[in-house]
Amino acid sequence: MHCYLTNEKVASYKKNLHNCIVIEPIHIGKNTVIKNSIIGPNVTIGDMRI
Repeated sequence: MHCYLTNEKVASYKKNLHNCIVIEPIHIGKNTVIKNSIIGPNVTIGDMRI
């Protein structure tokens, strides 16, 4: 699992991100798994999405 974070505030999401690049600001809901993606900026992803 590799994940590049542009800001360490996103570290709480890291366990559910697999092979992703995250560009703040973002909000990721609980129990959400994201794979092979570039996310952000200004993104909200709801709870329990795959």
